[in-house]
Amino acid sequence: MDMTARTIDQAIEVGSHIYHQHRLTHRGKDRFGMRLCARPVGPAVIGTLQYSGPVRVEAAEFVDSYQVNVPVFGEVLMSYGGLQERATPQRAVIHGPSAPTWIDGWHRPTRLVGLKIFRTGLENELARMTGHAVERPVRFAGILDATTAAGQEWLILTRRLAWWARGGDDSFITPMLTEGVIRTLLRAARHDHSPAVAEVTAAPSDAAARAPMLMHVHAHHAISIPEIAEAAGIGTRALEKQVLAHWRLTPSALLRQIRLCYARRELQQSDGRAQVAAVAARWGMPHPGRFAARYTEHFGEPPSATLTRARALSSQL
Repeated sequence: MDMTARTIDQAIEVGSHIYHQHRLTHRGKDRFGMRLCARPVGPAVIGTLQYSGPVRVEAAEFVDSYQVNVPVFGEVLMSYGGLQERATPQRAVIHGPSAPTWIDGWHRPTRLVGLKIFRTGLENELARMTGHAVERPVRFAGILDATTAAGQEWLILTRRLAWWARGGDDSFITPMLTEGVIRTLLRAARHDHSPAVAEVTAAPSDAAARAPMLMHVHAHHAISIPEIAEAAGIGTRALEKQVLAHWRLTPSALLRQIRLCYARRELQQSDGRAQVAAVAARWGMPHPGRFAARYTEHFGEPPSATLTRARALSSQL
């Protein structure tokens, strides 16, 4: 959903439908406005939220979901169960399902990435990671430091999922990214199951699951499969065996498909003026001829055809 609201009632109706039931108070002197772009992604909803001026958002217990907010730019003050935290581009704030919450912000321009994760999605993923049933809501410490290595991984994956979801669902990229965002959140943020997650993180099975997420994180970079395996904490041959078993692809082929999909999405979302060679290079494929051949083989059309269609769509807007 891409929505611009000009009245508070409109904003409440849309925001309550997509995220949570809430009250909204406009604290500015200028005309009210809200811009929301959000999409469901499996067991989660991700989107970006902007208001035209200062507002306060108040909600009761979420009950069935967790909420993680991190600004792209700007900052907001948030409270969960009476504990106040400030969300910044380097600091995400996490609210659980069992206490009232409020957000006070947009005193200066702020774009907030909002990630709603349904309890079943997060708690089932935690159970798969640890091998233990999760019988009550996970108690998070309230913040995720995005300056740590794990926090940086989570932030990149989350921003990439928000960008990717704008173009619609996909049977290949969307589930990988969504799973990676949830698993990395559970690894990077402190909560009452953190010791159990830390134990699992050292296991080869977790390393094999983490490696494809690192492919997403480093899709822009000139990184090799041995470097990905080392970063994940698994041997190259073990990684190849795991990826072949799960994806029926070699790690190199999986990384190439991820990069091709990202390049295609960038071409699709461009206004038709993008340079194919520049887009390919940005996604780690610096040889234009090789990129075009692999793109055509994978998608059934050359990248120039994708770009021409994007240009035609842009001219109709």
